[in-house]
Amino acid sequence: RNGDTPIHYACFGGNLSVINALLEKQPQPVSQLNADDKLPIHLLWESEGIDNESAEYMETVWRLLRAYPETLTLGELAE
Repeated sequence: RNGDTPIHYACFGGNLSVINALLEKQPQPVSQLNADDKLPIHLLWESEGIDNESAEYMETVWRLLRAYPETLTLGELAE
């Protein structure tokens, strides 16, 4: 997919262990939009088949938000 980075792919697939490994290994472009104007965290939120109430999921979302806290204000900027 155009504009996707490894963290985009991991989030799209809902692979929490890979997301966390990528975040630990090196800085990830969590603020980079792909060709569909989506951040990695958006792809994770849209992933199906994962337990979005698990502690691991919540920790992963928290780590992505800490890496790019501006995610919370992007909706306001688009309006």
